[in-house]
Amino acid sequence: SSHAEDLTRLRIAIEMDDLSSVKGFIASGAANINSRIQAPGYMEPVGAPILALAARAGSVKVAQYLIDSKADLNARTPVDETALMLASFFNDDQYSEIGAFGDNKLHEQIAFALIDAGADIENILNEAALKAAKENRTVIGARDLDYGLEKVVM
Repeated sequence: SSHAEDLTRLRIAIEMDDLSSVKGFIASGAANINSRIQAPGYMEPVGAPILALAARAGSVKVAQYLIDSKADLNARTPVDETALMLASFFNDDQYSEIGAFGDNKLHEQIAFALIDAGADIENILNEAALKAAKENRTVIGARDLDYGLEKVVM
């Protein structure tokens, strides 16, 4: 199989929270914990970090494995998002058509795991996204950005 086909299979494994397949890709050398791959929304040649894709999909087992394996917690997508921002922004209902199914706590579990592992939260958008997520909102508003700015600057 081609490298591109392998990376497509890796992306699907991440989105389905198929940890054994993800571990297999890493063990085989087809990918590593800090690999960047193309995915919907990130079709630029540079791709997105696989931890960010796991966070976006609510793939708790894959995200926890990557965190425990010391993946770069603050690696950014081509549009400057971190795994924490994606875990804070998405909820399970938004992503369940291609991601793992769960109890609406998957993304929250990933966000807390990232924070516990030391992901950078000294970022205005992260703070704003966390505030919106805590209030069960999926859209970041002006008051969230004001809150984020105060948290980071003060």
